[in-house]
Amino acid sequence: PGSVVGQHRDDGMCCLVRKQGLLELVKSDKVLTGPQRIAQIIQCRERLPNNGEGGRNVFIANSHLSFPGDKDPTINNERQKKEAGIILDALTNARNEWDKTSLSTESCLEIVCGDFNSNSCSSAAALVEDNNFVNCVSATANQLLTSVGGAVNIGTTHCDHLGNRVSVDHIFLRVAKRKDNKDGQRSSVKPERCSALALGY
Repeated sequence: PGSVVGQHRDDGMCCLVRKQGLLELVKSDKVLTGPQRIAQIIQCRERLPNNGEGGRNVFIANSHLSFPGDKDPTINNERQKKEAGIILDALTNARNEWDKTSLSTESCLEIVCGDFNSNSCSSAAALVEDNNFVNCVSATANQLLTSVGGAVNIGTTHCDHLGNRVSVDHIFLRVAKRKDNKDGQRSSVKPERCSALALGY
């Protein structure tokens, strides 16, 4: 979809969820992040073997941040950082909405991914990591699978519309855990940094 309701763009956005795959689609919404820019917020639930119920909920923010078209890199960085902040807020709101109505005692996974149009050292990537996300791709590239990743460039991830080789595609992960209160009351989930291995697939 594009940023305007009822209109589609050749460079729009979608997430594909296999009907018989590990994840079952629960709902999908979009959020405007800027002029002609959207992110897609998706809630899925893991399928257990033999069609069992009770898998983790997985919240995915599929993003495409603005192209750094300004001559001033500071303006580009601040624009992308602002867009990343909007995406983080939308993802957190989706998880909180689920948390208020869910009776589940399970933790859930939260993923921010997509084309940031900037590398892992950018302000946008730093903001995501500052919110307890681990950069899974950088963590894997640096063989820190049991650590917290870091700003490691992994080389070319694709070529942009100008044909330039860029390293701008990212996968960030955090887990939101529910901790039991001493009085037995159900607590809210709280996001925290985790290993890249927590994704599990």
